[in-house]
Amino acid sequence: MQNSYHQKVNALLDKFNKLLHDNDLSNLQSIIEKYDCAIITIFKNEVNNCIYGENHPKQLNITENHERYKALKAKLLHNYYALFCFNDPSYTEDYKPSQDVENTDIKLPVKVNEDSFFAVNIDNQANFIEEIINLGKLFCQDKVTIFEKGGEVNYVYGTSNANFPGLDKKEYFTHLYFGSESEFITKMGSVPSNLTAPAKEQLYFEHFLQYQNNSKFLVSLEAKKINKLL
Repeated sequence: MQNSYHQKVNALLDKFNKLLHDNDLSNLQSIIEKYDCAIITIFKNEVNNCIYGENHPKQLNITENHERYKALKAKLLHNYYALFCFNDPSYTEDYKPSQDVENTDIKLPVKVNEDSFFAVNIDNQANFIEEIINLGKLFCQDKVTIFEKGGEVNYVYGTSNANFPGLDKKEYFTHLYFGSESEFITKMGSVPSNLTAPAKEQLYFEHFLQYQNNSKFLVSLEAKKINKLL
């Protein structure tokens, strides 16, 4: 029999999933207004610019993207966040040198396709933002995206030695708006970024409590490995 907290979580996830009907991300604004939220990516074309180098006690010795996906998802679930995974086709990762021979010091952002988690702090845990930032650093991501409760304060936070936005630096969104056709659109400075839900799969929120006991056990084992490094 489910306890009252479990029932509350299920009701909340049902509400969230209705907002994702037909993969329409435009309704995420209503969630951000009520909860701290974050986006953290999973895959990297190349694991570089990490702040925890070789032989560092916090170095994460997981380089294969599928294993990184499992480890990060387990940790986010074990923290009792509500989350879903989506493809971000315009994620900016690291910078590359300009082709302009007159200005070789100029570096341009690299656009890469990366799967990302959208995490919601449904329990209003005080350390949510700090935890997301620490996970970004541990998993050697260039940045994490933070949406503070209320929807008025939104920024990317640097979690690696990459040029943008820079380690422990914030770059605030000048605008945050949501478009139609399953586009979640942010605008940072003069550079727009479009996050589009994959059309072939229906998005849905997950939570640790939804899993069967044997799956919970496996998730907990994976999460504990990450906890030792944080």
